[in-house]
This record gives sequence, C-alpha cells and structure tokens, in this order.
Amino acid sequence: MLGVALLSLALSGADCPGQAENAPAQAGQDLKSVTCPATGVTLVWAVDRDDLIGMLKAPGAGWVAVGFCSDRTASAGKLVIGSVVNGRPVVRLKSLTGVVLNPDGQLLEAHATREGEATVIIFRARLNDLGLVGKVGKPVPIILARSAAQDGITQYKCATVGAKIITL
Repeated sequence: MLGVALLSLALSGADCPGQAENAPAQAGQDLKSVTCPATGVTLVWAVDRDDLIGMLKAPGAGWVAVGFCSDRTASAGKLVIGSVVNGRPVVRLKSLTGVVLNPDGQLLEAHATREGEATVIIFRARLNDLGLVGKVGKPVPIILARSAAQDGITQYKCATVGAKIITL
C-alpha cells in the first residue's frame, strides 16, 4: 500500500513542476516529480528496491499514460495507461512496439480515481517489467500523454502527447 502513501504525498503539492522533487517518501525513498507543459500530465515517482511506484495526474476525464522508452526514438518500451470508465478504475501495463500496443503486462498495484476535474492513476510495477533494470540514477526518456474525453483506454485518438527525460 505504499502507492496510496505516495499518492497522499504527491497530491499535497505535486501539481507544480519540481515542487515534490526529492521530498521524503517512506523508508528513505526520494519522491520525484515532473510535469509536461504540453499535456498537463504530472508524474510523481519513487524507486522502492526493485519496484517503481508512480502517480499520474492529468486534467480531464480521459485516460492518462506514461511510457518508458527503451531508446530515444520512443519506438519501443512499456506504457502504463489508466482511466476511470463508467465509475470503474481501469489501469494496464502495455508493451509498445512502434505504434502497436501489445498485450497487457502485470502491475503489482494499480488504482484510478477522479479528483475534481482530473484523472489520477497510481501504480506499482517491477523495474524489470518496465524495462528499467539498471536504469536507476540514469536518464530515461518518457512519454506523458492524455486524452481529453472519457473514451476508455482502447481509443487513442485525440491524445495530447509530450516527452521528457527523467532520472530514476
């Protein structure tokens, strides 16, 4: 349930880029954040041993996603995508190859909720399942994306997409 604790910490001030940067999390972890101005999506994360714990927050009722790219071309990697559809949380881990999303992977923990006019996703996944083994402390290209409308997580039209480089 560290994801829930991370969410509480993140929502106390993660809307501003860098505001939560290196804020204390639990068990001595560093809580980091980044906001993509192009999308309005905020990612707050911490590394907990072999896991990545993350929170995504985006304006609107649509889906929100973070993609961890295996190279700078963003042509392959892993995507955590989620939304609240008909009042039910839906969060998935997908493999990205080119523009094709492959079958779901496994998340250890996943929650989705609506907070006012925003969609909030929290997740916990193994670094290995995200393709991030050996990347802690190194630059990692990411994609932050969202849709404006509540169209589930199978409709990828009308997406707003931005890219950043973070250090895990």
